[in-house]
Amino acid sequence: MTPQEVLDAIVRALEQSPGFDGGSYATEELDPSGAGNRYEQPIVTLQPTSTVRADQWNTDRVGYTTDDQGNRTGEIYEATFDPMDVQADIWVAAGNTQLDATALGGDFKRALYRHDSQGPEKPFPDGDGGTVDDLKEFLIGEGRRQDDLAGPGVRRWRHDLTVAFTMRVTTDAEYVEVVGTPTSGTGTGDSEDGVAIELTVS
Repeated sequence: MTPQEVLDAIVRALEQSPGFDGGSYATEELDPSGAGNRYEQPIVTLQPTSTVRADQWNTDRVGYTTDDQGNRTGEIYEATFDPMDVQADIWVAAGNTQLDATALGGDFKRALYRHDSQGPEKPFPDGDGGTVDDLKEFLIGEGRRQDDLAGPGVRRWRHDLTVAFTMRVTTDAEYVEVVGTPTSGTGTGDSEDGVAIELTVS
């Protein structure tokens, strides 16, 4: 997985949850004067707040790639990333009396709690009817009001999330079917010059 794919998985879980009624979702910094002014409320934004770094001591070979005949053509390595902190914000215009940021924050936590590694630990949906297997840990942290009443004013609920995930890397190569090795009498040179050996790979 990539950090963007992690955020997309969280968005899918919220969209598919019957307990959370979101409007628009954004996985980049909200720009109210730009594209953000066309979003529907409540607006949910998700952004990584920590450096995403692979754990260099936890990269393991987990399998092999094969061709149509079952021959091994490469190796599959799984790199584990250090947990990534994600900041989730739920935005509501200050004048919108139909939506309450605090109530939405509670719904948000309940919707994602089913995926919490210290709770039910249900896998995230992959968007194709399956599940996301490379998301290894998901923790819901603290939530709080974080209103911004300057300018037009917004009511905002902020929630901290922590996600650990892996990325799979393959090293493919063409399968070597035949290696032609030297046979008696195919060497060249003499005892003083040494022997030259030619290998034919096909």
